[in-house]
Order: sequence, then structure tokens, then C-alpha cells
Amino acid sequence: MVGDMATSDTELLGIVDRIMRLTMSEHVADTLATMDIEHLQHRAQEAMHALADQPVNAASSALCCLAVECISVVERAELSTALARVVTTGCEILAALLLPRMGSAEACSGGGSGLHFSWVDGFDWVEDTLEDLSDKLDFLALEVYCGLGRLEGTVSESDALPVVLDADLDNLGTYWGSIEHKLALQELSTWLLCVVFRALGYGAVTARHLMEFANHD
Repeated sequence: MVGDMATSDTELLGIVDRIMRLTMSEHVADTLATMDIEHLQHRAQEAMHALADQPVNAASSALCCLAVECISVVERAELSTALARVVTTGCEILAALLLPRMGSAEACSGGGSGLHFSWVDGFDWVEDTLEDLSDKLDFLALEVYCGLGRLEGTVSESDALPVVLDADLDNLGTYWGSIEHKLALQELSTWLLCVVFRALGYGAVTARHLMEFANHD
């Protein structure tokens, strides 16, 4: 049901508001340069104003610019828990913009004739943004994969430690921090996959098309 697939202004405003709150958190301030935070806040304010005055389609350019700013964080600092959440919001915006444009995407060719989507007007901004972000998304996928690998080892090692009764020696802070970081990266990877699936069209998600999307990397 295409009507049920539309993303409301309220939902997108909620994501933009979350970005603003994240940029004001001390965890982001500790890991991201002041100029980068200001750029994020500027893009978030632009998106808020655009959504307040225009429908989602007309606000696509401002939303895409914000998504790019969020995802670009992966190139500017280590992907900490807080920054992983910032990048996740960028993927959420792209996924939200792709959803109402799927329309008849499920009618695309899943065979050897390639993809034939019937996108509605206004898709150009999202399509161009995905093209511009291709290198960043490759880098992001690698960072998430390596980060999850490291954290899996850290969490497993902590699980194997004996129980310590002295609260000053139990190292639970590091343990829970690792779990929180791991969950943030898992959420990010899920939204990243969501962007890829919606960009291709769910009916077109085959091994061949995924390899083409990833440039056979």
C-alpha cells in the first residue's frame, strides 16, 4: 500500500530534532571538532525551516544536505557510540526519503534486464546524494565491520572474567560501555542496509544486484 509508505513531516522533524540534541551532548562535543558540530547544527536548522514551510518533497535538498553532513562524520573522527548515533540519523533520513518514492519500485525487473523503477518527482536530490556518498558509505561499512569485530572480542573477554565483589575493581563501566557501543554500531549497520535495500527496491535485492551496488568490492 503506497499510501502507508509515505513519511510524514512530523517523523522527519523528529529525526532532525534528535540530531540537534545529539550535537549538543557532551559526548559529541568531546569527539568532534567545534566547526563540524556547527556545520551539523546549521544543516539541521536549515532542514527544520524547510520542513516547517514546505512538504517533504520540496524539503528534500535540505534533508539530503543534512544526511550528508551526518554521514561525513565517519571521516572526521573515530566512530564512538555518540558519533555512531549521529551517522545513524543520516541513514534514517535517506531511508525515510527513499520510502515514499518506492511507489511501483516493487514492479522493477528482477531478471537480467536491470532495474526499472518508477520514481515520483523530486527523487533527483536523493539519487544524486547516494551517488555522492558512495565512497563514504564504503568507508562507513568498513568502519562498522571492524568496530563490531573489535567490540565482539572486548565483550566476550569481559564475559569470561570472574565475578568481582569489590565495586571498584569490577570494570563494569567498560563492559557496559562496550555493549552500548556495539548496539549503536549494530543499529547503524541496520539502517545502512535499509538504505541499500530501499535504493535497490526490495524486490530487486539479489546477490547480483548487491554486488553491482557495491561495485563488486
